[in-house]
Amino acid sequence: MKRKFIIFLTALITAACAVLYGCSCAGCSGDETLAFSSAFSGGNKPSANYTETLNYSVEYSADYLSNFKKDAGLDQFFTFEYEEGYYGSDFKIALPSELAEIKSDIKSDITVYKFTTMFSVKLKFLTLNGAACDYEHEETIKTSAYIAAADMSFAPIYTEEESQYCVVSVSGDKTEISVEESTNTTLYNKDEYIKTLTYREYKIDEQNIDGIKPKTKTDTIDYDFRSVIDNAELLFALRGVSLAEEDNTVIPVVSAAYNDPTPLKITNVKRASENMTISYVKNGVPTVIDDKPITYNTLEYRKNTTNAAGWAQSVNVQAKAAGDNGELDNLALPIKFAKPLFVYSGGNVVKMGSLVFTLTEVYVNN
Repeated sequence: MKRKFIIFLTALITAACAVLYGCSCAGCSGDETLAFSSAFSGGNKPSANYTETLNYSVEYSADYLSNFKKDAGLDQFFTFEYEEGYYGSDFKIALPSELAEIKSDIKSDITVYKFTTMFSVKLKFLTLNGAACDYEHEETIKTSAYIAAADMSFAPIYTEEESQYCVVSVSGDKTEISVEESTNTTLYNKDEYIKTLTYREYKIDEQNIDGIKPKTKTDTIDYDFRSVIDNAELLFALRGVSLAEEDNTVIPVVSAAYNDPTPLKITNVKRASENMTISYVKNGVPTVIDDKPITYNTLEYRKNTTNAAGWAQSVNVQAKAAGDNGELDNLALPIKFAKPLFVYSGGNVVKMGSLVFTLTEVYVNN
């Protein structure tokens, strides 16, 4: 019997770093208009020249998440290590020339934001089934999301994700590593969105990679404008969620994995603070917030269904200005989050630990 162990790295860090596990919820988008604030720009509408760049360190931890510590049983299949990785995001107002390439019927006469991300980390396999292995692969994800402004519910207009990641297959005592490459695009119109997935998979010892042609699948789904966001913008959109402690809301999210939107329950589980060191450059003027407390809200998100597989995840979102004199403006920055890593074994989840993302640099021009 052949068992496939997909290393859920790119599957869970698709730009917004969200995992939508389990089944989707057909028709869950409803007709409710979503509401967000412009907290990412200090609560004010950003100027036409507003830009933001966030840079994060990415480090592997076997036990950072207490409920997701690395299972010892994983070693019988393979052992691995991650090198320090990188995650970054860029925000700006989309240019007319960029919008001209998008064939959507909802982009005229509205302000459109462009939110892009880049993620990379090197994964090394040390053993497979107890035998030495020296294969390494750079896991990468690149995303672009064109979305409407906060007063238009961060409504998605067009998103694109390119990713490549490793897949481990086990059949009896034979273990193989493959690479899966995929491109996902979603074009949103006022009453429907069109999803296109292009993908291919090949073994690492494949001699004719160019000869393996990609497969393509396209689906069209009806929905209500301003009633969903796209997974590629989730981390950005969470910055505009205003919740008192212990309050919650539900946001339907369109992801590459499913056709219908998935309802995501967002809960502000606590407010706390953590000492951090962050380089902040505002309009070219640098400031270092050196080991100072940053107050944050922990926003937990999980599928809003009673029978959903998976686990709650969370992101710490800045809640106050920081520094001795408030030098780090309150921009609702995602200052830290961790993503669980796992593989499936015979339908069971084998935990691999997690990747921890920590904000290190902020560049803002307004």
